[in-house]
Amino acid sequence: MYAIATLVALALAAAQDVTPKANYHDDASLESALKTAVGKDPSRGKLGTIGKSFTGKPIWLVTLSEGDDRAKSAILVIAGANGTHLVGTEMALGHAESLLERAGADAKIGALLKEHAIYIVPRLDPDGAAFLSARRSASRLRTSAPSTTTAIAASTRTAPTTPTATASSR
Repeated sequence: MYAIATLVALALAAAQDVTPKANYHDDASLESALKTAVGKDPSRGKLGTIGKSFTGKPIWLVTLSEGDDRAKSAILVIAGANGTHLVGTEMALGHAESLLERAGADAKIGALLKEHAIYIVPRLDPDGAAFLSARRSASRLRTSAPSTTTAIAASTRTAPTTPTATASSR
């Protein structure tokens, strides 16, 4: 158990410079980013799927390993298990990118990938993420422009007046 915790800590520490981006990846940009990441080091990174979502979207799997991954102990990282877990997807993608970019130059990462396989599922629930993204976009549209009612109410306001003495009140 201690060895597994050490491996996970090493893998995460190796990618410590990972920070989430301001915008979350949609399905198409996530696929593109994953293909770009594994394309930078195809000897250590492979992209595949573990199945399809209810609506037919691919559930991506990034395999990080040097040599045959099936003969090694494994570390499994699952992110985006719920559609609201968008930051987890970004972190998983960032870790995969960082590990692949640095594996050739960092002896610790190279040793990690020689001895172990790291499997990363960056978005387990692509349908939920797409649903949340659509809701957030619709919400932005509703709140980005003032409503007609608000504009009319603002234009009909008048400056407050102070009561003045009239001839009849004297």
